[in-house]
Amino acid sequence: MTPLYVAGVGLVASGLPSWSAAVPVLTGVQAWEAGEIELPSPIMLPKNERRRASPTIRIALEAVRQAVEASGFAPRELPAFFGSSVGDGDVLDVLVRTVTGGEERVSPTLFHNSVHNAPSGYWSIASGSHAPSLSIGAFDATAAATLLAAAVQARRQAVLVCIYDAAVPEPLRAVRSITLPFGAALVLSPEPTRSTLARIAMRLGDRALAPTGLRAPGLATLLEGNPAACLLPLLEALARRQTCEVVIPWEDAPPLAIALTPC
Repeated sequence: MTPLYVAGVGLVASGLPSWSAAVPVLTGVQAWEAGEIELPSPIMLPKNERRRASPTIRIALEAVRQAVEASGFAPRELPAFFGSSVGDGDVLDVLVRTVTGGEERVSPTLFHNSVHNAPSGYWSIASGSHAPSLSIGAFDATAAATLLAAAVQARRQAVLVCIYDAAVPEPLRAVRSITLPFGAALVLSPEPTRSTLARIAMRLGDRALAPTGLRAPGLATLLEGNPAACLLPLLEALARRQTCEVVIPWEDAPPLAIALTPC
């Protein structure tokens, strides 16, 4: 596929509150420790939307904010690709408990946040963007599918891609074990910019290719605790400024292979 350029990165996850805080961990300078995320208030949103934004939405918006600010691109100009394997598990849990508990009505705010494209909608409001957006849900293939969809569009113009999943509460966790929150965002550009971190090229790899592992100690727990965290090997390569190929699994389809060259 046509080479693209990573112009900005955002990250918010358990023990990794930002991309700048994550770099020492991803490069092995500092040990990773799981911890609660203290999500800042999304001040980019109007007051009413800020109040309605759930933790899942805040994870996505914070990752996006970091990536866009680092990229230097105007946020309203970026087509957006959002990917989540389950959507908002907290909202789903409350909705299910409500409708199975005899309540006749569901909170309009909860129902509003239950749709899969809620984070992209909040981002459009926050950025004032009229650019197109696409929200993808593909179970454990979500990260690969969202990255590839964004890469196709990025051959023509810079795009924003965000992949996230919040921890899922019980009893939903019994059927979808997501135990730690993770959200990451990239701004991909068809041309290098002042902020470019690396050149990448994506392709569908051979089925025999094994997913890329992690070098940073301890992060395997986060990798195993959230399907969106399969982006960690790519983020680790970006942080370490490695020339390498990163393989991201795509369930029973050929994996996504990403050749990376630091800039």
